[in-house]
Amino acid sequence: MICCLFSSGALIGQVPTDSLQTGADSLHAPNKKIGVAQDDAAIFTPQYRRGVMYSVTAGLEAIYTGFIVKETESYIVIEDRSTHEVLEIKKSEIREARVLSSRQSYITLPGENYHAGNYLFATSAFLFERESITSNYHWFLLESLEYGITENWAVCAGSLAFYPVSLGVKCAFEIDETNYIGGHLFGMGNIAGTDNLFLGYGGIAKFTRGSSNHNFTLSGGMLGINSDVLFTSPQPVPFYNLYFSNVGYCTRLNEHVAMNLEGWYFPQAQLGLAGIGIKLVKNEESCWTFGCYGILNLLNNNVSLNFKALPIPYLGMSQKF
Repeated sequence: MICCLFSSGALIGQVPTDSLQTGADSLHAPNKKIGVAQDDAAIFTPQYRRGVMYSVTAGLEAIYTGFIVKETESYIVIEDRSTHEVLEIKKSEIREARVLSSRQSYITLPGENYHAGNYLFATSAFLFERESITSNYHWFLLESLEYGITENWAVCAGSLAFYPVSLGVKCAFEIDETNYIGGHLFGMGNIAGTDNLFLGYGGIAKFTRGSSNHNFTLSGGMLGINSDVLFTSPQPVPFYNLYFSNVGYCTRLNEHVAMNLEGWYFPQAQLGLAGIGIKLVKNEESCWTFGCYGILNLLNNNVSLNFKALPIPYLGMSQKF
């Protein structure tokens, strides 16, 4: 039953017009990909750290302050996160660039956490990456596949041992720079079987606060399961609705590692789950998560060393395409 749930899964100064591009084509939301200029080489050595706040002096003593969100061979792109304005500056015009020593810059010094979309099983309400596919594996047994149609909408599918079992839609919206809300609706089915074709349904509402490196998410929802799956005898209702709540927390420890915590509570079953994981987040395209999960049956509050209390090893992997 739990497997079914989890498998559903400030810019300063003035800029010379020849060294700065503005306008509608230069405005991007935080999670959108910015294309490489036509005359840029496909391979180059980056000189700046993405997601870090810089003070850049360019042209005739013009000074710009913002976060590096993109770098090509000829340009850097900086973003004012209070207005989401994005500006493109020629490297040939840059006279000096330095990392700011402010507290905000120190917090974001490791750069963006490109895998902030999920904790262990739980997910956040951060915006999606447009036209990007993200696959999350749990023990290489459960898989959640997500495709970002826009930054606010995505379609998703879940599989169990590579067998598709769920299909759904997700949404995410930005309230302000540090607050996000989102939701997830999905259905589960036995595609190849002739009986119990529709196994269940579910819905989750989420609220996320923080940055990609330091954040928490509160969520709650309902999982409806076909009664024929849970019980051998006929039931008065066709589906059994199981309510749940969840909290997830992430903190970036250094440039390479983030620590994730999450907990689940199923009040009708009086069952609690808690997990901790270490994410290797340096690679933008993929990351590994190593951790463990514990189960607590609140009916007898049994925390002795038995199967229910012993930690269950967790292995996760996330891949972007």
